[in-house]
Amino acid sequence: MLRYPNHTRATPAHRRSRAASLVGVAVLVALMLSACSGAPAGSTDGSDATADSAALRQPRRNAARATTTVPKSGATTPTTTAPKPGTTTPTTTAPKPGTTPTTTTAPQATPAAPSVAIPPGATWKLAFSEEFSGTSIDTNRLTPCFSWAWTYEGCTVTFNNGREAYQPGQVRVADGVARLVAEPNNQTIWGKDYRSGLLSTTNRPMSSGNAASLYKFRYGYVEGRMRVPRERGLFSAFWMLPPDYNSWDYPYEIDILETLGSTDRTSWMHVHHTDRTASWTPNANGGNGACSLQDYSDGFHTYGVDWQPTYIDFYIDGQRCGRFTGPIWKGDMEIIVNLMVDVDWQRQLGLQSKGPVTGSLDVDYIRVWQHQDVTLAG
Repeated sequence: MLRYPNHTRATPAHRRSRAASLVGVAVLVALMLSACSGAPAGSTDGSDATADSAALRQPRRNAARATTTVPKSGATTPTTTAPKPGTTTPTTTAPKPGTTPTTTTAPQATPAAPSVAIPPGATWKLAFSEEFSGTSIDTNRLTPCFSWAWTYEGCTVTFNNGREAYQPGQVRVADGVARLVAEPNNQTIWGKDYRSGLLSTTNRPMSSGNAASLYKFRYGYVEGRMRVPRERGLFSAFWMLPPDYNSWDYPYEIDILETLGSTDRTSWMHVHHTDRTASWTPNANGGNGACSLQDYSDGFHTYGVDWQPTYIDFYIDGQRCGRFTGPIWKGDMEIIVNLMVDVDWQRQLGLQSKGPVTGSLDVDYIRVWQHQDVTLAG
């Protein structure tokens, strides 16, 4: 530890005199430095550095801040809706000054040709099509009413001893689908306690034996896309028969689709030939031929028949179920789609309804294609 020399302690008066002297010397030195440097008084390098350092630490008051704009309460954010699959978005062309903008809509696409077999060198031509694109059926193509045996107000009452009477109001078109609706009738018609729907290309009083067909054809591929009802007792049918015959003496029939409702998983297909004294079906042993057994009421399915001079092929969802090779009908045919209630066949199998039932056979389209560019024999 260092020890300071032992000096005499200074008195307060001495300390004040010494301090005053020191202050005087400091003032003199400052005046001399100022005179030598030429810098204005009160502006030193140290004070400027301190100010600049403080400026770097503080944000600039006039600096632009990054901002996020929040939508006002209740404001809607603009959205872009994607077009539905398979549709074409209309395009709008910017108008010239003084003109009105125009919107161009893509035309409706032509249905694709079927994928069934076709003779070499031939192509398919769409000969008939009903797509149900309006709010009612096109009565130039189809009728919801024609005369067959017993009639009421010009409409057939029943097929196969069913409980239905056909009425035009039971065919309802909306959203591109024709619904053939079967439901209990408030008033019986010829003893029939159900009213139901029917579509056909015939427009005849069949008792006259003189057909007035809306459309008839010879040979071609016929297809309908349909959803059959599941309700017990309802019988869906999509079939063809010749014109120019009375109600019970027609010689030939092709059944493209028949379903019995209830739990039946079979889509029945038949050819009734030789004055309908003989029949053929691919539904041997309760199956659907080469096509699968399934619940066809689960949605829409396509049902088709390719009727040619030497064979008749049946199709479900584009798959060939079976082929009939003859005898083949050589005349014209018409198309019928209808929904029956508790027909003879259902009663024989114990599949009739067990109480009031309501349901519909829904038809998306009916189309007929024929070969072109080749001559068909027969």
